Amino acid sequence: MSTKALKINKESFVTINKGDITQNYEIIKKIGEGGYGKIYKVKNKESGDIRAMKQIMKSKIPDIEKFQNEIKILAILDHPNIVRLFEVIEDDKYFNLFQELCTGGELLSKVKEPLKEKEIAKIFNQIMSAISYCHEKGVVHRDMKLENILFANESEDSPIKIIDFGLSVLLGKKDVNKEATNEANDLKKYGYKRMTTKVGTVYYMSPEILKGSYDEKCDIWACGVILYILLSGYPPFNGQTDKDIYNMISQMKYDFNQPVWKNISKHAKELIKNMLAPAKTRYTANQVLNSKWLKVKSGKSDEKMNYYLDYRHIEKYKSYNKFKQAILTFIASRLNTEESEKIRKIFCDMDESKKGFITYEDFSNYIINECNIDDISDKQEDIEKAFKSVDIDHSNSIDYTEFLAANLEDTIYLKEEKLKEAFRVFDLEDTGYIKKEDIIRVLKLENLEKKENITKRIIEENDFDKDGKINFSDFMMTMKNQ
Repeated sequence: MSTKALKINKESFVTINKGDITQNYEIIKKIGEGGYGKIYKVKNKESGDIRAMKQIMKSKIPDIEKFQNEIKILAILDHPNIVRLFEVIEDDKYFNLFQELCTGGELLSKVKEPLKEKEIAKIFNQIMSAISYCHEKGVVHRDMKLENILFANESEDSPIKIIDFGLSVLLGKKDVNKEATNEANDLKKYGYKRMTTKVGTVYYMSPEILKGSYDEKCDIWACGVILYILLSGYPPFNGQTDKDIYNMISQMKYDFNQPVWKNISKHAKELIKNMLAPAKTRYTANQVLNSKWLKVKSGKSDEKMNYYLDYRHIEKYKSYNKFKQAILTFIASRLNTEESEKIRKIFCDMDESKKGFITYEDFSNYIINECNIDDISDKQEDIEKAFKSVDIDHSNSIDYTEFLAANLEDTIYLKEEKLKEAFRVFDLEDTGYIKKEDIIRVLKLENLEKKENITKRIIEENDFDKDGKINFSDFMMTMKNQ
């Protein structure tokens, strides 16, 4: 029985369990605190990976459904500039969310330093790529602000990560074919519901949020405020009281009169005008990405000269069975920034439109133009097969984690500590082996008609001692291609 019906993605491996966090994690130190709870730096005992643990007291969660919605949103989002959620462990008092640890500080700290437009454009391009991706998935952030944008690490070219989806909503997936590219259309007609709850942070709230009827373009307004602050060092709407700020926002009253704006390009000002505009004429995320200012100032990345796709990785990945591909997807979903950095840069180069995923056209063009493979331009069928082998959730695009999984070096994924963590995720009852029921639950196959046949095939292909289950020795042999 074929395993083609099997769909695997990052979401499959965001585990939600009950238990004692100290069984799997060592708490290193507290690194933050807020009204919702505390944030700790922790170490996974099996993999050795350092992560952030957001600990939220159950008694302080006003709406458990909204909290679960945040977890669902973080689980489905798969973008290099959105913080990654790895797992959730619930105990008697807390929900503990284990996430990517960002060590580079808030983007807010950069405002205190003068930045060149080119540097700002590089950062802003990443922000808008993430927002475009969210909107493509039907997710509206609703609390975009400088404090919710972090640098992944302390390096000079650190990628940014958008955090805090606590106020976000999932409105349903938009039809990709109906993307508004050159016109400022009201995307409500593409299936977005209008929202009415007044949420967000005062300086970044759009006029329509204040009126109580808005859509995903509230994020574009907030990003326009972010761009204004990055370029000038102060907010476009300010006042003595919240009421004063609300009045300025409602009137869309801002200017470029301060001396700092004399040195800012006209294209930057034009972009801000199109973002801090009435909702009906306000740019979409895609239009921002295609704006003249971003095209000119962000330009082509110099990093492209240093990193190229090794097509041999994808050729090898194509030959792996579905179970090995699933394990690689899990390991890829939990990579730290340093381990994924080289592949991330290649992914961003390949993603020409900055949508946050790779289309077949992106994939084909990159391989034909960039990979040193003889006569690859005459092997369109091979390229198509390679694309489909990487797209293991059959979405007709390659998501970030899928790309990471297909390009992982064996020096990373064959580390015993990473394989032990992966095995533990599949070995749900800690029995020392993986059975059919485990695979069904982990890969979320409960509603799949052919799940019995698929799991039978997986066991048969990876059970080398033929005892009807997969133990750690079998697991290691699969990963070593023996």
